[in-house]
Amino acid sequence: MIEICYALTDRDGRYSKFAGVSIQSILERASSKIRIHLLHDSTLSQENRERFIELVENFDQRIEFHDLSKLNIESRIRKIFQHEDRLRRWSNAAVYRLIAPEILDLEKMIYLDCDILVNLDIAELWSIDLGNFSIAAKPESRIFPFEIPPEIYRRIDYSKTSPKILIEHGIVNREDYFNSGVLLMNLKKLDKLFDSSLEFLRNYPECIYIDQDPLNFLFSQKYLKLDARFDVFTRQLRKFCYFTNQSIPSELPNWIYHCSGVDVTLDSRDPISKFFLETFLKTPWALDSLQHLFDYAIEFDDLGKSRLQQILNSNRDRIFLAPDHLIEHLTNIFKPRSNDRITNSIDEVLESQNRICIYLFETESETKKIHELLEIHGFKKDLDCFDAREFFTESQGINNSTIQFLQQM
Repeated sequence: MIEICYALTDRDGRYSKFAGVSIQSILERASSKIRIHLLHDSTLSQENRERFIELVENFDQRIEFHDLSKLNIESRIRKIFQHEDRLRRWSNAAVYRLIAPEILDLEKMIYLDCDILVNLDIAELWSIDLGNFSIAAKPESRIFPFEIPPEIYRRIDYSKTSPKILIEHGIVNREDYFNSGVLLMNLKKLDKLFDSSLEFLRNYPECIYIDQDPLNFLFSQKYLKLDARFDVFTRQLRKFCYFTNQSIPSELPNWIYHCSGVDVTLDSRDPISKFFLETFLKTPWALDSLQHLFDYAIEFDDLGKSRLQQILNSNRDRIFLAPDHLIEHLTNIFKPRSNDRITNSIDEVLESQNRICIYLFETESETKKIHELLEIHGFKKDLDCFDAREFFTESQGINNSTIQFLQQM
């Protein structure tokens, strides 16, 4: 029996479907008996509970629900943090994997985030021998199961930024820092994991990830490193294809895909989005969600057309702002006119008169900083300035509307 665990908090009732899609993707390809363990709180509705049961019983498999609402986990964590922003950023479910050894009477378990899509027989992961290790995980620096040109690697290596706190304190080497979205765990070797994690959070309340940082603090020097194919971040894969002028294969490799933030859209040209949507349509959540999705798609498309018309039809001159390596991508989408200007300098934009600014930056933090500067100097969003990422599709590698889009399902 393969034991698989998910953790779920679902305040508005719309997040359960993502765990459902992940489970569906596993069960379709499974050659073994599987038992799903769902760690949840009081936010799991009876309707969603019944849908999980229906999904699993369709494959003659098993599911067990573990209600953690009486354990006062949130209050135990809240005592540690003086600032609420950490708790607002991550749901209670983020730490449920840390308490799993106390809840589940199992020797071995696979833990998966709800935004995981599995395109292989999960027995491949389960059959890995942990030996004397407590956990197995994928280092964030081990991006893909293939070689990456160094200049591309530097631009898509998230491990440079995500584990700042532990690296700045010299606690974890960057190449050892691992992602906690896919874990193979020997629960019998993880006694008091939650208490040890709380102690870490108490000593480092400024940590970025309240689940991943404690695990790295405890195990970064003593865990089994998984092959990259067991935890491939789709956002990095898209960026790699974008920067190397390649396409994601229509026949997706047999990997486990980590759709960070549920990184998919209705763009059927993108194989990952197609994989997600084809899987979603087989789940018990599909029919009720389609009308919400259809209505929002029309609204979103109308808004996009309105923005685009303002950019293309305005009689005002335009100024394009982007780092040198993104200028070509930006001007390929919005063809410059004779009076338009192209620059990599925000100062030049701020000194310009009566121009529409169209800007493109890779990261959310860069984009936010530019937008705030423009706003301070009187530029109004969708009137005087436009974030070009909102006009790119996921298959082009840069779209930031994904989460808002899928939350409407």
